[in-house]
Amino acid sequence: MDFGGKESVFICDVDDIEKVYKMEETNPYRTPLAIVKTYCERRGEPKGLGVVNGNEWGELRRPAQYNMLRPLTVQRYFPLMSEVSEDFIKVLSAKSAIPDIRKELTKFAVENTAYLSFSRRIGCLESDDNEFLDNFSAFFEELMKSFFDPPFYKIMKTKQYRRFEEAADYMYGYVNKEVKRAHEELLKAQESGTFDPDSDPHLLHQLLSDKRITSPEKAKAIIIDLFNAGGETTASTVSFLLHHLASNKEAQEKLYQEICRELPPDGALNEASLKRMSYAKACLKESFRCVFPIPLGSERRLEEDIVLKDYLIPKATSLSLCLNTNLTKDPNIFPDPDLYIPDRWMRGSQQKVKNSFAMLPFGFGARSCLGQRFAEQEMHILMIKIIQHFMVSLPDPGKQYEIIWKPFPDTTEPISLKLTPRR
Repeated sequence: MDFGGKESVFICDVDDIEKVYKMEETNPYRTPLAIVKTYCERRGEPKGLGVVNGNEWGELRRPAQYNMLRPLTVQRYFPLMSEVSEDFIKVLSAKSAIPDIRKELTKFAVENTAYLSFSRRIGCLESDDNEFLDNFSAFFEELMKSFFDPPFYKIMKTKQYRRFEEAADYMYGYVNKEVKRAHEELLKAQESGTFDPDSDPHLLHQLLSDKRITSPEKAKAIIIDLFNAGGETTASTVSFLLHHLASNKEAQEKLYQEICRELPPDGALNEASLKRMSYAKACLKESFRCVFPIPLGSERRLEEDIVLKDYLIPKATSLSLCLNTNLTKDPNIFPDPDLYIPDRWMRGSQQKVKNSFAMLPFGFGARSCLGQRFAEQEMHILMIKIIQHFMVSLPDPGKQYEIIWKPFPDTTEPISLKLTPRR
């Protein structure tokens, strides 16, 4: 397919997708986020992982991956995630009906990301009037629009770009202050001998103390990337997850029974009890399958020619890997694809997935989602605490929501939920 002189090949067969992934290089190429790249070049801001490629990308990705994808590292942030989730439960407890669950979840996700990054709270759960949240929402909204609109902002500052620039100025400025504060704290702790990298749940401290991150500017770029990836995506995913559980009472009850069975006597979720909750993890995975988080999938450009279905595809061709509902709703891969069936992911299930490459919500390989383990732990904790405290239902059980992609999935009207406290 030709997009204005740019040739793209859409790969929709799962075996071919696997073949492409297994041929990718150490530093796979991906088309940069154009509006972010333009902003960084105009403002002289550091470019993050969504903008750079090649060795520059690899030099930034490797230390970020070390500090964000190791299981033991992620577990270190469990208490912080639990604290924000508990506070979110208190917010929900004051409301019997939630007219727009995604709006509430965006507050949670941004607050959680800030706490993990800065090791301090920024008040997103306390009020609807929050400057950081407002600018984050504007930043992300204009970023999403830029995927579909002509890039006139490259030659002139359009109204859309000016709004993006204003929000980005605030975001980059805020993160810059936090980086400076964290750097000063780190230097003092290192001088006094009190800094322990193996126990400090402060992502900026971890990044700034990594010798491979040669400047605070690189740490700043990684934190901005984390907000880009972890805000709206978490809100979108959990809103659909709760809708699926509200629409499927048997699955919700089975999840609740697992929670009751696996929680310790004091009812406080911990790492060990979460590890045992296989059905909870299956619920999230099945929700990903039912509403895949991206509409088209991943892009790759290989450094070598590749043959797929007897067609020779030249190197450097843009390959769109259709990791989307094209695969997750294929009845040949997933029987009863329109039904929400978490059990299909349980050990011993008769519905074995023939090829695991059919369901990769976080991508695969070197360019897979940097925040995957953070996101999964965050969403598991929140889901478990919500179902532990509330029975979730739909105010209008027969209501159908039309899904649209912006490019992340959303609905044409807000998802509303009813929360009934459990006794």
